[in-house]
Amino acid sequence: ALRLDVRKYFDHLDHGILQSLLAPRIDDPGILWLTETILAHARVPSVPSSERRGIPIGNLTSQFWANVYLDPLDKMLSMSSSGARVQKHPAKPVSGRRRSRMRRFGGR
Repeated sequence: ALRLDVRKYFDHLDHGILQSLLAPRIDDPGILWLTETILAHARVPSVPSSERRGIPIGNLTSQFWANVYLDPLDKMLSMSSSGARVQKHPAKPVSGRRRSRMRRFGGR
């Protein structure tokens, strides 16, 4: 089995690569502009503001974008002819503390 450590994954998402993955899937120029704007203003404490990488954890778009970013890798591993099994782990359930914090900021 293949095990990957995605420590600091959200800090290293390259904005240019993410935009190139989103663009073919989105036909609306307004939505593409909105994604560019959100990414341009995304601030991750461990990433210098001059670098175009990183998305803040907890942003309503971050989980979606993380999945879009990993989709090509997921497809490649799924088509692997090596016989390796890919075991996906579901996202952690939202704890009571995090749920109440999300409600405060307009989440569900």
